[in-house]
Amino acid sequence: MRAFVSALLVAALLLPLLAFISSQAELKADEGAMLSRAFAAGASRNAGETGLLAVKEIIRQTTTERMPRDARSVKESEVEAARRLALFEEFSEAEFGAERWQVDMWCGRISSSEARELAREMTHQGKALKCVQCWDAGKKVVLVGRGKTVEVNACAFAILVEPALVGSGRAGVGNSALSLLYDEDGGALVPADAEVAEAIAAGGWAIGVSVYDKNTGAASVRYVAPGEMEKYG
Repeated sequence: MRAFVSALLVAALLLPLLAFISSQAELKADEGAMLSRAFAAGASRNAGETGLLAVKEIIRQTTTERMPRDARSVKESEVEAARRLALFEEFSEAEFGAERWQVDMWCGRISSSEARELAREMTHQGKALKCVQCWDAGKKVVLVGRGKTVEVNACAFAILVEPALVGSGRAGVGNSALSLLYDEDGGALVPADAEVAEAIAAGGWAIGVSVYDKNTGAASVRYVAPGEMEKYG
């Protein structure tokens, strides 16, 4: 997991080099400022994309290890992948706390227009933000059933695992409510948080990362959209 975060740090180191190159080009002041903004935005996008690669790899690796072949193992894989994403979020936010980057990993409903507006708002507020109907990967969702309660990480509802019936299966981002909102006996489980329950019912969850560069003010919002699936196994 440290390798994923190290890759993000490598991306962050690109910006000073690009700034140095632009300063040696003896460009006019206004042209230099335009280049600096472009380089900063590019580095922020690259950091976000690297974070998404980490998300995809965590999901792929979890399902490859478990090779789910029935409803129970599919559910367990989705819950475990979400738990690992929560650990990755915790690790990356702590790792970048002393660096120039602010990183916020989340899951929930977002549109392309909202993502663009969110990036602008991050620049305005000077910090990484998540979308309105989105929650931290580490957020716990309590599910209440008849005589029992179950707790899962929020991003479990955005991780869809298809069983490996013949050799390999597929896993990625999608609506996993059908597998998570029922217990082993087929009884219904209801999210205790009404706002989360409403978002789950609406579906269309993505898993994303917001990146804000404290040095330059550049911001980027990148996400894995529903339906993006990869083979595992």
